[in-house]
Amino acid sequence: MLFKTYLQSKLKSFLYRDKKLINRLELSQLKELHFYGEVEKIQITDANHLIVGTEEIPEWKRDFKREFFLNAPFYVCLNNVVSVGKFGTLVWDKKIILESTLSSKGYLFRNIDWKGIFKSFFINPTKEIEWGFSLANCLANSYFHFVAETLPNIQALLEFEKNNPNIQVKIIVNSSVPEFVYQYLELFNIQRNRIIELSDKNISIKNMVVASNRFYILKNPHDDWNRHLYSKNAFDFLNKQLKSIELKKPFRKVYISRADAPGRKITNEIEIVEQLLKNGFEIHQLSSLSVEEQIELFSETKILICPHGAGMVNTIFSPSMKLIEFYPKNRAFEYNYHFYQTSNYANHQHIMILSECDSNENLNVSLSELHPYLEE
Repeated sequence: MLFKTYLQSKLKSFLYRDKKLINRLELSQLKELHFYGEVEKIQITDANHLIVGTEEIPEWKRDFKREFFLNAPFYVCLNNVVSVGKFGTLVWDKKIILESTLSSKGYLFRNIDWKGIFKSFFINPTKEIEWGFSLANCLANSYFHFVAETLPNIQALLEFEKNNPNIQVKIIVNSSVPEFVYQYLELFNIQRNRIIELSDKNISIKNMVVASNRFYILKNPHDDWNRHLYSKNAFDFLNKQLKSIELKKPFRKVYISRADAPGRKITNEIEIVEQLLKNGFEIHQLSSLSVEEQIELFSETKILICPHGAGMVNTIFSPSMKLIEFYPKNRAFEYNYHFYQTSNYANHQHIMILSECDSNENLNVSLSELHPYLEE
């Protein structure tokens, strides 16, 4: 078994060597390139972020204060691309397009079907489509990663279709895709008959519209992994496209419960909810709401209280709010930079309260620590 693992590791290292990869810069130097935005300056000033329960300052707080420039977003049209397996890793000219693996070699080593990639070099898939565009990757079935890192790429598809109105493109999504993906695509007027859900089998795409990811790639100490600095312009695009609602109940105070989740529940939730109801809070579970209902709820929320979870990405639809996040103490927060970014972009007041928890990250929240932040 150890020898087999060692052999697989060596085969992956050979397969994923740099000359077999196409990174974003190399992709931008190909023909048939189309830019549809501008260079974006990214700098996070940390104006409204507070961590309660520690004196430690995460490394990313210092890093993100630097000035970064994200190149203009683009798409490129490629011929004879292969989409590999259930995560849709793209192979073109026997090279792996890193934008389809969230720009990271780490995901290639950890999650991607290396056998399917190797097979794509020598065997043509039996299934073929004329025009394709991918919203698939190894994290795209996660609500957070889909909304923050994958869905913004749909702007490239809209730009392509505006320039090519007579071409209908099939949208490729992950295997076993969650319902929220279909709901988001419906909000962009993309019907289900245009969507191809992947399986373990490879698919050949005669003409592929490949989009650049909408984030700046900041290297982690380990070269195979990246941190992502998101594009505020991309989130502004999602807001413009998806927030057509008329606010019916602005200034709502909302608590999001994870009572139906496998982990990160509040063990003393009855006590917390009792106090919040006295303070005029509504209680919601996101699993019972459609995507459209979630966008409406977050658009109208003025104060949001919730345990750390993927649904917090909906705060990108909130014009201005106070966000109180319960975060488990035994969960490493040196990498929890995602909602730090989204809160800064939207100018939210973001209070992260570190709370005692068990091995399942179920939290026991201190009411005395929460109480000072309940009012506007």
